Amino acid sequence: MEPGWYLFHDVPDGIYHLRAAAFPVAADLHSSLLPGEQLLLGNNASPLVIRRGGVSGDPDLVLHSPRLTDPPLVMGLPLL
Repeated sequence: MEPGWYLFHDVPDGIYHLRAAAFPVAADLHSSLLPGEQLLLGNNASPLVIRRGGVSGDPDLVLHSPRLTDPPLVMGLPLL
């Protein structure tokens, strides 16, 4: 997997904890909802603080296989 960039626009001042999930491309609905070991999760090491357009904190997200200590992932996707 290659490192990449992400960008958010117009984020209000506050403290943010980043979370990310990467799903594999699936051939059918069942496989996409139950990706198993192909699912990757990630979070940043420390919260981001946004203040007057400036950012402090660690913005890096490192994706990894699911661990028991990861927070739960709740999805709300329409069935297309």
